[in-house]
Amino acid sequence: MKTTSSERSISSIQTMTAFGIGRGMAVRDCLAGTGLRPDDLNDPVMNVSIEQEFGVARNLLRHLGDVPGLGLEVGQRYHFTALGAVGFAVASCASMYQAFEVGLRYMDLTFAFTAFHLEEEGDECRIVLTDEGVPPDLHRFALERAVGVLQGLAGLFGGTREIGRRLQFGFPHPGDVRLYETLLGATPTFAAPRTLIVLDAAAMKRPMLPGSALALHQAEEQCRRLLAERRARSGLAARVCHHLALRGGRPLDMNAMAAELCLSARTLRRRLQEEGATYLALCDEVRKTFAEELLALPNLSVEQIAERLGYSEAAGFIHAFKRWTGMTPRAFRSGGRESGVEAGNG
Repeated sequence: MKTTSSERSISSIQTMTAFGIGRGMAVRDCLAGTGLRPDDLNDPVMNVSIEQEFGVARNLLRHLGDVPGLGLEVGQRYHFTALGAVGFAVASCASMYQAFEVGLRYMDLTFAFTAFHLEEEGDECRIVLTDEGVPPDLHRFALERAVGVLQGLAGLFGGTREIGRRLQFGFPHPGDVRLYETLLGATPTFAAPRTLIVLDAAAMKRPMLPGSALALHQAEEQCRRLLAERRARSGLAARVCHHLALRGGRPLDMNAMAAELCLSARTLRRRLQEEGATYLALCDEVRKTFAEELLALPNLSVEQIAERLGYSEAAGFIHAFKRWTGMTPRAFRSGGRESGVEAGNG
């Protein structure tokens, strides 16, 4: 399985940049060569490319040194909320095994560099990590970061950050293993045929959290919509959606979009029509997707969401959202249990 989708949330870059700043790096050093500005880090709905995220990872290694275990330190800084809709789905699961199954289904919506799959044999469950598609200079960092993130997930369900029965890495022995021992509480095996984490199968499947079937259903519905919308588009329509997504769903005049794509507005309109799409419909599609993602964040008011999506006032956003979904933002947030006029902070 290749590295997951090129388009991803900026949340991972926010986490890596915060790590770099904590180690004395300037923001401009973290973002050097990525085309991103410091202000972009304050936009929670901005999308970036995997190449931009690779660039930030390289900047960390360049300034902090390619220290064995650095990726583990970075990975442990990630919280499940950085995964967006997938994170909320994972947090709604009752067992670690169910969480990994959910994460595997929606891998293309995450910030992962590496892919993974599950294997079961006897009383063992193995999480096997692959780094196909990751540039060679980032192989170790990517695998370490993935293990650090998974360690945090284990802590979410088990109340402990123990990584499991054993851990092996597919890259050569790094020489200095002190950081691995400190962060993992054990010494991994290196130069193994595969990178994998071995856990007790029964413990993985044992319910460790109350879970919420309703919350999981709602989060998975959102994940399925996001995947379907991402995979449905191809050709010029996909390029338009990508450019709009990089703006966080904020509107862009059709003439300005045509200029970004090195086309005339007339040609853009004609080619979209040939693909069965219109520019206005694509704008609505991207805005709707971002609106649903933002409504999953309980601390954002409807007014704040409206502003981030480029609406001058909340009423315009509420009207548009009702046109898209048949319900108000507040009703959407409550799982369709409320209806009527939107008021206050939603």
